[in-house]
Amino acid sequence: MSYGTRRAPFGEVAEDEWRRQVDVNLHGLWLTLAATLPVLRRAPRGRGLFLGISSEVVYNAGPGRSGYAATKAAGSALLDSVAQEEGPDGVRVVQALPAGMVDTPGIRRRRPAGFDYGDYMTPGHFAALAGELVVGDAASRHHGDSLVVDAAGRWHSVRETHPASQSRDTRPPARDRETRPVTPAREVPA
Repeated sequence: MSYGTRRAPFGEVAEDEWRRQVDVNLHGLWLTLAATLPVLRRAPRGRGLFLGISSEVVYNAGPGRSGYAATKAAGSALLDSVAQEEGPDGVRVVQALPAGMVDTPGIRRRRPAGFDYGDYMTPGHFAALAGELVVGDAASRHHGDSLVVDAAGRWHSVRETHPASQSRDTRPPARDRETRPVTPAREVPA
């Protein structure tokens, strides 16, 4: 996964950094699918499973992460297309979206020495979901779905509730309760 060297406004992202994010986050996913789908298709019917780990930025792009957000959204669209091509009897395709920050080598490169990762998610947070996808019926029920996984290991479909943004408030702005007079439209002479 490539986050970029730092969060930066679009105009400050160098082309080589943009290309690296596209190459790692999108082309890397394509290469992974190209290598694994043929093997997964040979699994007994309904047993092949591709679990993509993505990001809440698919739904909440946020400022300063245009390349990361664009590649994650494109990767989600790629997995959506593959899920539709596979259909309900092919390889089951499910995406997991962490509800919080995940302790990864990429994140560690961006944090200062001595940073406390105690609140960050780890691969273990996905264990309950992975188990249910492999031995339960969740993969069949959620084929083509994105599932938000929280720090307690609970998960839900984005069809129920979209993930919260980790970088900005996505709630609609509070509206004035005061009503304002409506100014009548003026007629424009022909």
